[in-house]
Amino acid sequence: MKKLCKILISIFAVVSLCSCSEATTMIGNIMENENYVKWESISAEPTENGSRYKNYFEKLGDDQKKGYNSILKSIYESEDSFPERVEVPYMSADDLSAVFEAVVYDNPDIICYGRDCSIVTDGKRCYFEPKYTMSFNEFKQKREYMESLADEIIAQMNTSYSEFDRELFIHDYIVKNCRYDRDGDFNNLTYSCIADNFASCEGYAKATKYLLEKAGIECYTIVGDATDSGREPESHMWNLVNIGGSYYYLDTTWDDPNTSGGEVSHMYFNLSEQEIRTDHSNFTVYFECTDDQYNYFNATDSVFETYKWKDYERIVALLGAEAKKGNEFIELKFTNEDAYSSALYDLAKKGRAYTLAKTVNFRYGTKLKSNDISYSQEEGFFIFSLMFK
Repeated sequence: MKKLCKILISIFAVVSLCSCSEATTMIGNIMENENYVKWESISAEPTENGSRYKNYFEKLGDDQKKGYNSILKSIYESEDSFPERVEVPYMSADDLSAVFEAVVYDNPDIICYGRDCSIVTDGKRCYFEPKYTMSFNEFKQKREYMESLADEIIAQMNTSYSEFDRELFIHDYIVKNCRYDRDGDFNNLTYSCIADNFASCEGYAKATKYLLEKAGIECYTIVGDATDSGREPESHMWNLVNIGGSYYYLDTTWDDPNTSGGEVSHMYFNLSEQEIRTDHSNFTVYFECTDDQYNYFNATDSVFETYKWKDYERIVALLGAEAKKGNEFIELKFTNEDAYSSALYDLAKKGRAYTLAKTVNFRYGTKLKSNDISYSQEEGFFIFSLMFK
């Protein structure tokens, strides 16, 4: 089964997780020669502060982008303490809410902000006034610790790994090591996933972006809705990645098994837009996602157009390769309902999976359990899994 994130706050619209309230203070007109920021001369181009890949930044207007850059500067260039206020171009509370939201969605290592902020106007000046969840020293310490853990994770990868291999390693690492928790502390989510090993969907997605970017892979967070097995939509966060020059959707939360000891799924590993929209909606991106070369099942040669004897022999070889690596689990994807139904009936419901395990053990010298086999299925994607343990 799949897991969804909880709507974190109720004071902003639908998928928004951040908001800015208005607290206006007027103390008289500012003289023209007073030293305030002349925003018309400031660039709206992205800066080097924060993440290299900023999806939500690109959706902002020019003044909002300038405010975004000003907020990032206040975090990444502060040396001793957090600023109480950050000057931004004059804008409404709704516009600043969109800026604040973009900042925390695009930059997963900003773990010091709470869920809301204030916009303060003083004459011709406008200020962003955040609420911090920790002291500046705690922020520095936690971010440094999180970075050291990330470096350790990245160091575990073989230097010959391709982009796909690196993505797969990080996907599997997060799913295996993080426990899904929709009722925990929703601050510091990237840190919670990497250091504390529990998080909501936002933590999964932000940690995925953080680690993939460190591994040299272009990655973005995507916010929208996702529909669970009960057909109920809820707010959700997942990722968009660039592998081999093409864009794909990746959802580490929904690839995490619900039960203890469950196997890592790859159902949501590198989907096209058509595939992800099967149960994810209410999102907009500016990248074309139509390729399927690096979909997990295509890349691992686990896709079947038919289910005949030659296909059964391919499954024996696939399971044998996994069993030789110590794995007791195989995922199979079919391109049509007829092949899917035939394979599911023969292997799972009729019981040929027991013979499959014995054949693999005989041919490959492995020790799969042939009398304790379970399966799971996802009809919407024509995918099912067999577990030999």
